[in-house]
Amino acid sequence: MKTNKVLLAFSLTVISSIVALAEIFVPQFREAFPGSVLQFVPFAVFFLLSALLLLLTIRSQTNGVLRTFLLVTGASGAGIFISILLHNVISGTFIRFFGEGIWQGVGGDEPFFFVLGTIVFPALYLIGALGTLVTSLIRRRR
Repeated sequence: MKTNKVLLAFSLTVISSIVALAEIFVPQFREAFPGSVLQFVPFAVFFLLSALLLLLTIRSQTNGVLRTFLLVTGASGAGIFISILLHNVISGTFIRFFGEGIWQGVGGDEPFFFVLGTIVFPALYLIGALGTLVTSLIRRRR
């Protein structure tokens, strides 16, 4: 598989992440579909494109540091969605079976997947995306 397809998937993933961030932080985007299922579309597209990037990178013949950065970008992008989903499922399940007071000793909520989905994976995504961009530009100049 050619590197061009992988870099196209990377570009689309970055664009979809910007749209998803805009929906979180820009009021005009956030208020476009209040209470609608459509507000989740940018996040679903970001997850699917991240998974596609991961799959294409694994199947491609891209090697070296570029491959590493692409894998980190794809895996962390998909990991954000999976961690947030697991956080909500585990929190809801524990509250359902053990009552609302279950998390009082922990600090109010299930922390592991929350920290992964809101701090660790976004930081890895940023590192992977910037690393891919820099490595691609360096390779293009040669």
